[in-house]
Amino acid sequence: MCARNWVKSDRGRTVKEGSTPATDSGLLLSIAIPTKNRQPYLINLVDELLRSDRQDFEIVLQDNSDDDQLFAYVAGLDDARVHYAYVGEWISVVDNCDAAVRRCSGDYVCMLGDDDGVMLDEALEEMAAAKREGADAVMGPVLLYTWPDITHRNISGLGGKLYRRPLFGLRRNADPLADARRVVARSGAMGLEGLPCVYQGFVGRAVLDEVAARTGSCFPGASPDMANAIGIASFVKQCRWVDRPLVIAGHSRSSGAGRGTMREHRGSIAEQRHLPADTVQTWHPQIPFFWSGPTIYAQSLRTAIDRTGTGAALGVPGDACLYSACFIFERSYATDIRAAMGNSREGIVTLIPKMIYYALVITAKRAVQFKNNMFVRFFPDKAAIEAASIAEAIVAVRMQRRWR
Repeated sequence: MCARNWVKSDRGRTVKEGSTPATDSGLLLSIAIPTKNRQPYLINLVDELLRSDRQDFEIVLQDNSDDDQLFAYVAGLDDARVHYAYVGEWISVVDNCDAAVRRCSGDYVCMLGDDDGVMLDEALEEMAAAKREGADAVMGPVLLYTWPDITHRNISGLGGKLYRRPLFGLRRNADPLADARRVVARSGAMGLEGLPCVYQGFVGRAVLDEVAARTGSCFPGASPDMANAIGIASFVKQCRWVDRPLVIAGHSRSSGAGRGTMREHRGSIAEQRHLPADTVQTWHPQIPFFWSGPTIYAQSLRTAIDRTGTGAALGVPGDACLYSACFIFERSYATDIRAAMGNSREGIVTLIPKMIYYALVITAKRAVQFKNNMFVRFFPDKAAIEAASIAEAIVAVRMQRRWR
């Protein structure tokens, strides 16, 4: 199919692909949703968000699906708060995310996966408070929802549930830059660890514009979440931390998170068509040459530091935590891991003790995860709430008084 690049504007007409949003739109929040071939999840979320009477938010849909069947759905909504763009030719997940975020015109931007959810009214309240305070970002606990199509080899009935346990919680008086240095020291191998990020978080439009002006992208790396978190780390001066959940992370069978849950998040880098085309050519030699959560995060972190020129502020990425994580989770790639260790700037004498330390840290975290999994397995009614969709999960959150 030929590419049809268009946008439904707030005046009901089409505007040219790549048009710059107004600088003073009067919108408090933009919800950016890049999507590809997962229409049912997306429609469920959008229908739920549009139940709100609020007019100070917008939904920006960036579609890179194999066809533009969402066109008819969006046209049928006839809602000025929804903007839709379709690009038919292949683009990377980073390009799709960039296109979505660049169209946003709200004071704050939240990017969601098409299987995620957001507590809209609560989020708008927090954005208003953040704007009064002059905060650059807003972050809080993220709840987990598994779509019914998720399965697990050891836990039956994992899908179709909203889990009470937050992924990360309140962090009062946190220093975003100090947190970023800790993530960099671990090469991102243990995830974002709560760093401010536009993906499943809320970041001021001005911060995103600053990173884009410097690097040409709001996501200067192969994995959008890590690339954005490290990309904005030196530009976020004040983060508002809230203690109520604003975002629900959705895991569906075709999502990256869902594939991780089902232990399918690994393989050859060259075969990952969603990655930027130059990923293989620009791969850092000290990172094991295969695709997995820890390796793509490490690659994205280093690329973001290089492109933003923030190495002096964020520090030098460490290798030990990355290698420990790879040996623990991906030992079938031991040859690739050892080859990367040979390119490390850290000598074996200092590297090995650090790897042992991080192996103990990761093992302790795995023990906690195992305990949580057993709780889910044997006490499912206490661990989670049945929800057939993200819309039902949003309703369930509002019905609960405590999520910590």
